[in-house]
Amino acid sequence: MQRRKLIIVGLSLRTLGAGVCLLLAQALAPAAAGTSGREAAGEAQRAGTTASAAVRNHGNGALRILVWYPATGAESEVDIGPPADPIFVAGRVASAALFADSTRHPLILLSHGFGGVARQMTWLGAALARQG
Repeated sequence: MQRRKLIIVGLSLRTLGAGVCLLLAQALAPAAAGTSGREAAGEAQRAGTTASAAVRNHGNGALRILVWYPATGAESEVDIGPPADPIFVAGRVASAALFADSTRHPLILLSHGFGGVARQMTWLGAALARQG
């Protein structure tokens, strides 16, 4: 009986993951085709300090934040890794660009997970920002 429950849970999670991937692909398809109506995805880096960051980061209280938003300006590729030999291209953004408009937009919080870096989420954050 226990084994059967594990198999059912495994299949359910796999099906759920596939469904989420399909929904993201449909939602982001207009941005990839260039029909979103937004000029660019802006990117801004912010930093602060917090006691909870110090607990997780060996006493370093720095909390770094990466923000993607609908923007104007030219996008350029952002890489992860050394400048002369990047590991991969994370996506395209317009760094420190002006906001596209003064309209209020929804806030979506993304987490790269333990051991990751925010730049890994550029592919998704920038695509969502282009959609407003």
